[in-house]
Amino acid sequence: MMFSLLPVSAAAAGIPAEYAPIFKWAGGLSKRKINVELFFENESSPLGTTSSEGEGTICNINVPNGKEIYKSDASSGCSFAANKFTFWEVWDKSGDLKLYTRSTAGHTVTVNYVFDDASGNTKAPVTKSVKYNDTETFELTQDHYDYTIKHESGDATHKVDAFNRLSVTGGAENSVFTVTYTPKDNVITIDQYYNNGTILAKWVTNIKVNGLDIVENNKLEKGAIIDNTELTDATEKYRFLTVGGKTYDFSYARQIPYPGESSDIKLAKVWYERDTGEWYYAHLDNTKLPLVNKSGVNFCYNKEHTEASEHHQFDQVVKTVPATCTEKGYTDYKCKYCDKTKRDGFTDPLGHDWEWKHDDTTSGAGSQHYQVCKREGCNATSTPVGCKFDLPTTETGKHTCTVCGYSYTDEVTPTETPVYVYFKTVHSKDGNVRVNDGDGVTYNNNTGGWATLGKLTTEQTVAVSTDKTVVGNLGAEVNKTNPKFVKHQDNENFDLDLISEWVELKKDNGAAGYVKEAPFGTEAWHLNGKVNVYKLSYNANRPVGVTASVTVPDSAYYLPGRNATVSTDDPTLQGYVFEGWYTEETCENKVENTVAVAEDTVLYAKWTLAQPTADLVDDAITIYHQVNSEADWHGEDIGANMTYNYTDTNTNAHPVPKAADAKISYKAVLDMSYLDFGSNPQNRTAVDTIKAMGQGRSIWEYMQSAEIAMFAGSEVNLHVKFDEKLNVTKGSFDSIELASDWFRLADGYQNGLTKDSNGYWTIPCVIKDVKGTNNSPIITLSGITLPLTDAAQGELSSGKDLEVISEGYIDGTIKISAFIASYTLKLEGKSKDEPAENTAKLKLAVPTYTVTYTDGANGSAFKDQVYSGLKSGVATPAFNGTPTRSGYTFNGWTPAVAKTVTGDATYTATWSQNSSHDDDDKYFFAIQKVDAQDGHALNGAKFKLYQLDKNDRIVNRRVVETRQQSSKNGIALFGVDNKNSYDGIWYYAEVSAPEGYVLDNTEHKIKATDFSDSLSTAVKYADTVRNYRGTTPDLLNDSDHFAYVIGYKDGNVRPYGLISRAETTTIFFRLLKDSVRDGNLLTSNTYTDVPDDYWANTAISTMTGLGIVQGRSTTTFDPKAPITRAQFAAICARFDTGKSNGEQTFSDIQGHWAEKYIERAAELGWIKGFEDGTFRPDTYITRAQAMTMINRVLNRIPEDESDLLPGMNVWPDCNPGDWFYLAVQEATNSHDFEHKAGNYETWTKLMKNPDWTRYEN
Repeated sequence: MMFSLLPVSAAAAGIPAEYAPIFKWAGGLSKRKINVELFFENESSPLGTTSSEGEGTICNINVPNGKEIYKSDASSGCSFAANKFTFWEVWDKSGDLKLYTRSTAGHTVTVNYVFDDASGNTKAPVTKSVKYNDTETFELTQDHYDYTIKHESGDATHKVDAFNRLSVTGGAENSVFTVTYTPKDNVITIDQYYNNGTILAKWVTNIKVNGLDIVENNKLEKGAIIDNTELTDATEKYRFLTVGGKTYDFSYARQIPYPGESSDIKLAKVWYERDTGEWYYAHLDNTKLPLVNKSGVNFCYNKEHTEASEHHQFDQVVKTVPATCTEKGYTDYKCKYCDKTKRDGFTDPLGHDWEWKHDDTTSGAGSQHYQVCKREGCNATSTPVGCKFDLPTTETGKHTCTVCGYSYTDEVTPTETPVYVYFKTVHSKDGNVRVNDGDGVTYNNNTGGWATLGKLTTEQTVAVSTDKTVVGNLGAEVNKTNPKFVKHQDNENFDLDLISEWVELKKDNGAAGYVKEAPFGTEAWHLNGKVNVYKLSYNANRPVGVTASVTVPDSAYYLPGRNATVSTDDPTLQGYVFEGWYTEETCENKVENTVAVAEDTVLYAKWTLAQPTADLVDDAITIYHQVNSEADWHGEDIGANMTYNYTDTNTNAHPVPKAADAKISYKAVLDMSYLDFGSNPQNRTAVDTIKAMGQGRSIWEYMQSAEIAMFAGSEVNLHVKFDEKLNVTKGSFDSIELASDWFRLADGYQNGLTKDSNGYWTIPCVIKDVKGTNNSPIITLSGITLPLTDAAQGELSSGKDLEVISEGYIDGTIKISAFIASYTLKLEGKSKDEPAENTAKLKLAVPTYTVTYTDGANGSAFKDQVYSGLKSGVATPAFNGTPTRSGYTFNGWTPAVAKTVTGDATYTATWSQNSSHDDDDKYFFAIQKVDAQDGHALNGAKFKLYQLDKNDRIVNRRVVETRQQSSKNGIALFGVDNKNSYDGIWYYAEVSAPEGYVLDNTEHKIKATDFSDSLSTAVKYADTVRNYRGTTPDLLNDSDHFAYVIGYKDGNVRPYGLISRAETTTIFFRLLKDSVRDGNLLTSNTYTDVPDDYWANTAISTMTGLGIVQGRSTTTFDPKAPITRAQFAAICARFDTGKSNGEQTFSDIQGHWAEKYIERAAELGWIKGFEDGTFRPDTYITRAQAMTMINRVLNRIPEDESDLLPGMNVWPDCNPGDWFYLAVQEATNSHDFEHKAGNYETWTKLMKNPDWTRYEN
């Protein structure tokens, strides 16, 4: 380490305060005090007593006054000697150490003054002696100058004090400071005039100040110096200066002598002219002289620039006005430095561009024309003058102005004659006749059958005539484009093209329809026309050999091409049934409602031999009601009681929490076992014959034992009348369901729904093709839910009990075909005259709810804990005690217990089975169901375990669903008490696959040795069965998840509503791959009920061509009919080329026409049945069921609500918690997606729906 003694100020060296002092005197020194401080020059590395730098001994270092300092090698300090001092260990974070000493003797401080301009000003330096830590002040400021201070040398410190003086604190050495003055950034602006030798001046900013003394208001000020460079910077003829947002004229003034008068000082102005590139000056007499010696300029003249200034710079364009026809064009300029403007750049007027025009206020020979200027914006016109015609006005003919082109023709005023036009309707054989009222002809009030057509004003010569040519020439003027022919209001819509010929022109007494108009009486001219009409007549067309009289509808006459309405007055013929009107005598083409009459047309009656009939009576119809989806239906069992009226008593009136939410559901039940014959006095023979066929049995017993085909064509109609307090529309029946082994809803029943004058709605039901398996006599019609009208809601809200009365009756036809005879039994319920009545009573009440805790184990763990009478919003009562179950661990409640009561709630305990098992089962076998692709465990599959007896009949069968067992998912756990029965051979197979997976049809064989006596061991070593995800058929698009169902205009999606055959076909058409759809596109078909302009024609034609859908026949598709579950399953299955393995999946499809289709769709995991093991193939499918099946076919399956996205379409009638909620949301929202574990998806982005209108008519 190196020590040195240097006279450097501690403050100058920047030494931190915590380092001073770092050693102290030990005493015994000279009386003259010497202050010593230690400083460190550099801070690059730490330093301590043990540093390798070897700080070592400091000795024999000369200091002022001959004193010495030293440091011994001792680590704890230095020894003391006379005239010596000791300092302690030195700790430093730097490298080299230097030791400095200071004497208390004074040192000099010198301040030098420098002027940084060309003024020549000087100021003498000032030197003072300043002791260490003492302070002296020095003069600092100078008028009109700014200053800077530089510390040139020494260790004295300085600052500027409150009086703007330089304050210096002495150090240990001499110090030097330099103060440099620079002129302030100011300029003197001089209002230039000579006034008794005085120049008036004011200060502005931004120009350096120096120069001569000028007296203003007895104050000493300075002038300005501008060097040559600044003078030659002028950019325009006259130079301007902008200072502080203001602009000044910028020329120069100086004190120079007149030529030859060097001793006289006079004032002059100086400027630069760009045109010549030279500088000039002038004395006060304005004599312009070249400025040769620019170095002599002493004053800056900067007068504030205003509009009154002498010079301006006009370089900003304000506007340019083009020249007009009469005015010069010009440009307005604005001075760059003030608001003064100048108009310049004038252009000459353009002059008018004339054209001639006719004065439309004049005409004929007196016409005038005038000139109009064509230029835009110019409206100049000349004085009108007379036209110059090519043909003199004294001559007759066409006159054309040779200047403006106007022309006129001399006209001879004709003589016009009014002619009144009429027509008759004439049949070729029957003569004058009147057409059917529906053809819109209004006849006059006379016996001739004339109709008034209108009035013609003609210039032709009018004379009595029947000559077809003469009359026809006048009739040619009767057309809709002739303004002189005006139709009469009575027949203003009559088609003039129907006039076949004009027959005569004559004078007649009066003009029908114009009696108040002259001429009239014998002076009225009549033009008469003829219209050929056709006859529609009816022919009784009796069967051969029948002579009995038949009354047929009257004939009627029609205008050509009209559609005649066929008479609804059906004829009668004893012993025969009238089957309708036909266009041929052979009765091949039936006319339904209208027939085109393009010629004389005859309709022929068709007759069939009447079959024996017998009346039936069925009294057993019951109407039930249900309020707000409550559990119980209310109504008496008429089959047992034979009463027809049910009324809620006051004590059991239904409480509803809110009138607006009150809804009443209805169902009607018919018991066919009460069918019986009526009195039938006129059909006694038929009744006796039928009874003999039944061998004494009742009608129902006879039907029950027979094939359903014998009753083909039978119908039952339910007639229901709802209280006016209920809001009923045709759409109220969209979700109707019919449960019966014998009858189904008629195809397209919604379109046939009618309401008669008595307020009854008719719901038609027809016989099935295949009888139901239970052969039950019960017919149940349900699915009708109706809200209250606004008036009824108001009545209920007022606190009154509300009575809602509905009623119904049945009728229909039971047809029996036996051997060679057919019988038609007319079914008339007694209830037609005495309708079955149902009265529901509602009352508005504060609802209370029930909370139930149940063990989920049929009461084996604990009895249900029930808390009743709870109001909405109160805290949910807690379970009393701790749920326990032998052999199980309690896992919580499902659903999770809500904090408050919002409705009835049942909380079911969930359990996991312990390793020990306490019931009778001694042996266990487990199966684990996993995803074949990723090994993901799958809950929700069902397996059956069974054995076969010696006749290969299934015994010991049990079915278990896969779920979590001992923290392991996808486990189907079977327990048996005897594993060795039937030689210990067991079988298991999958009954139903998890959602979106293909059924595994493999039958697995196991032995008694495969069972375990430990439940946990069985689960641990469970057999693994893999399911493959359902694959989308090749024809369908599973890449783009667009919405294929659109909601209704009322904002609902109607999940419980039915879906028509056309709608189903259109959905699958949209789901085709683009290449498949466009490559097989068809726009025509063989169905007579699907015309080319039908909205779903393209979809039905294309899907029929692909073989996916089929019509009811080659000519009938029945597009509006609702589709059944079997038909829907068949469409799904036709997309797959595989075949069913024949495994019977459902209990009610054996022998059904769609059996193989249903089985195949079930194997592929596309369809599911009901909990009772049925599929219900002939039940109409609901929209929610259809969407669920389609999503399975396409593998479009979100797992839960978290897989959806906010902002999606939502529906008031589809809410979270509904079994179909996820399926409906998937079907009604277009979205991007990602696959997740299992066969599920999660949405990533909502997309815009495709436009399908290009495929719809």
